Formats: sequence, structure tokens, C-alpha cells
Amino acid sequence: METIFIIGGCKSGKSSFALELADKYLDQKKIYVATSIVCDEEMEDRVKKHKKERGDEWETLECAYDLPDRLNGVVIKGYVVLVDCLTMWVNNLFYKGLTIQEIEVEIQKLLEVIARNRGLLILVSNEVGLGIVPSNEVSRKYRDVVGIMHQKVAKVADKVYFVTCGIPNLIKG
Repeated sequence: METIFIIGGCKSGKSSFALELADKYLDQKKIYVATSIVCDEEMEDRVKKHKKERGDEWETLECAYDLPDRLNGVVIKGYVVLVDCLTMWVNNLFYKGLTIQEIEVEIQKLLEVIARNRGLLILVSNEVGLGIVPSNEVSRKYRDVVGIMHQKVAKVADKVYFVTCGIPNLIKG
């Protein structure tokens, strides 16, 4: 019963690190929760690469929008569950047209699901607040919502890693 939050920039090595942590649990069922939407060939290639990296022992649960509801059914079973990634999930909610308040409700639901975790839950997310202030309102709202979500997830996680240049740094736990 452990929740690990892994955060870092794009191509920082966070997904590979998440898989390394999960692979230590040889005898447990593994579920990969994919939040991306395949919208073009390049994204399709990325998804294929990720599937190849994790291998056949992973069951994939595709979950672009209803992450808390779908995740709730698996975290209570004691499995190894890897969610990749929270920023894509929030992006999808923005794209779907949810308001900030509706997204905040979904984030609260996610926190409640995390509290019910009975296995190893690994949550991966992109750090979006280290760069420049975005020039448009939607991007600033997205960055702000994600930053607040990260604070909340980090608070309830048992361990938090920041990954940069392929090097995981334990910052909580």
C-alpha cells in the first residue's frame, strides 16, 4: 500500500523510472493506465513505443477522461498500477470543455481514489511550472490547475521523485 508520485519535464526519464519501480514487483498483476488520446501518427508511434517498453505482462487500461472512476476499480485490488500521465488527463479535461471548477472536482475525486489504494500506485506527471509564463490565458489556467494538482498529489503521496536528465531524485519520503 504505497503511492509514488513521479514528476519531471518532458523526456526526463520519468516513465522509464516508473516502469523500473513497478518491475520490482514480479508476482503482482500490473495495470498501466494510459491517459493519452491518439490523435495523429506521431502520437500513435509514441504509444507503440511505450507499449513495447513495458512488455506483455502489463494490462492496459485506456482512460482519457474518467480517471478517478476507472482507477477506483483497480486500486482497491492490491495491484501494481501505473498512471501515465496526470498532465495529459488534465489536458483532456480542458479539451473536453470542462470548467476549472469541474476539473478541480475531478482532481478531488482522484485524491479520494488515491486514499483507497491497496497496492502500489505510481502516478506520473509533467512539471509545467518551471518555464516561462505562458502568453495566453488558457495555457496559464492549465499551468495553474496542474501546479495545484501536483501540490495536492504530492501531499498525499508516500514518496515523490523529481526526475531530470534520467536521474530520479527523491524529494519526499
